[in-house]
Amino acid sequence: GGGAEKVCLTTIRALMRGGYRVKLVTVERTDWSFLEARFGKLSRPSEETYFMTRMPIRGKSSQAFFTLLFFLPELVYYRIKCVDGVIVNTYGDLVDSVADVSYINALPVRILHKIPGCGVSYGAVWRAFARVFDFFLKPLDRLFGGNVLLTNSVFMRDVVRRHLGRDSVVVFPPVEIDRIGYTL
Repeated sequence: GGGAEKVCLTTIRALMRGGYRVKLVTVERTDWSFLEARFGKLSRPSEETYFMTRMPIRGKSSQAFFTLLFFLPELVYYRIKCVDGVIVNTYGDLVDSVADVSYINALPVRILHKIPGCGVSYGAVWRAFARVFDFFLKPLDRLFGGNVLLTNSVFMRDVVRRHLGRDSVVVFPPVEIDRIGYTL
């Protein structure tokens, strides 16, 4: 229920209002009750597909594993199949190159090994995984390159430019700061 989800839900709402058919594809079934309690009334997609009701294990490692196992192949499948459609991915910190538009709101896993002292405490196993993950994503970059990258801040745009060699457009998440109790 954070910024990436809000961007996804706002995109669904905008496309549905525009009269487009929207298919939401996720690894885990969407908990609409939770999201509506957090964000209020939502526009639901025309269709929804998911691989499992709930991930059996929580955490960054399981996210990466299930992304490789389910989400990445599904993105590739839809990218090849959907010649008339547009694929928008709000999970860009794990897979940034396959969709037509990818939103990156966190340090991409594939570049963690390139960012010394970034303040994120990832161990040697994660750094090794990041190298392997990056190695496997490079052919997809070449195959599907040219997609639009969106980032959630100037900082993230600079990280993506420096470490992925890609430019991006900064889109600040549509966060209602009054609802989360933030004051200036």
